[in-house]
Amino acid sequence: MKVFSKANLLLSVICGVLGYFLYEELMRPMEQVLRFEPERGGQTESEPAHAGPQVEAPLPRDHFTQLVERPPFSATRRPPQPRRVVVAAKPQVIPKPKFILVGVFVNSDAGVAVVQKPGTDKQIRLAPGDSIDGWEVMSILPDRITLRSQQETHEVELRKAGSARRP
Repeated sequence: MKVFSKANLLLSVICGVLGYFLYEELMRPMEQVLRFEPERGGQTESEPAHAGPQVEAPLPRDHFTQLVERPPFSATRRPPQPRRVVVAAKPQVIPKPKFILVGVFVNSDAGVAVVQKPGTDKQIRLAPGDSIDGWEVMSILPDRITLRSQQETHEVELRKAGSARRP
């Protein structure tokens, strides 16, 4: 009974030789590895003999336009669309209401307020929940009304007797 055939013996010898070269390569000092330079045919005098490995300059950006125009890892092979930034609109500031509170009628349920805009003689009746000039009537009290617009509240007091008709 043969322990080694010719093929097994040949493979063992090859593995041993390769193992030896690998061992020698790994055990070489690092200085020798860094000084390794491939042979150059006809080295010029201006180049130093041991200048070290040469590093090439990076390619210019316009050299890669095809990659930008047709990305290789995109399913559509189209560049991604730029993201659109949505800026939320600032809340519109509603100016203070400009009218005169002429009268108030209060009963047990709610009430009615009578207001007059400056420059007109027309009077407007308002109940809680009604709106005027972007302001909603929140409550009607015997001497004033409370208005609300977005986050802001405002009170309009009843005009005093004998005061000027228009502000």
